[in-house]
Amino acid sequence: MVYMMLKTPEGWSCDEMVGHVLAGYLSQVQLTKAEVDILPLVILARFTQILIFGYHMFSLDPSNQSALVHARKVWPHLLHLWQQPVESTLSTWRQIVLRRNIAFPCN
Repeated sequence: MVYMMLKTPEGWSCDEMVGHVLAGYLSQVQLTKAEVDILPLVILARFTQILIFGYHMFSLDPSNQSALVHARKVWPHLLHLWQQPVESTLSTWRQIVLRRNIAFPCN
């Protein structure tokens, strides 16, 4: 999901991108409500891990500019997800999943 967020096409929100990825996944695998509810936090944790690893690699080799270039792509998505209420994120995902006639976990 994280890498799909980073590949979000022009005109889409990263929330929409994740909603479609989640819909595809839920069409094959059932998740519990608790598992879906924790996804935003898991995504934030993965973004953080990418940033920390990238900055660590840069500290070992300051000529490695690719770590900083990648970080510039990650920060906006991390901040967006961090600042947006979880309920709003989940609501967007729910709408996309339900539009595709796929069950969205509710209990």
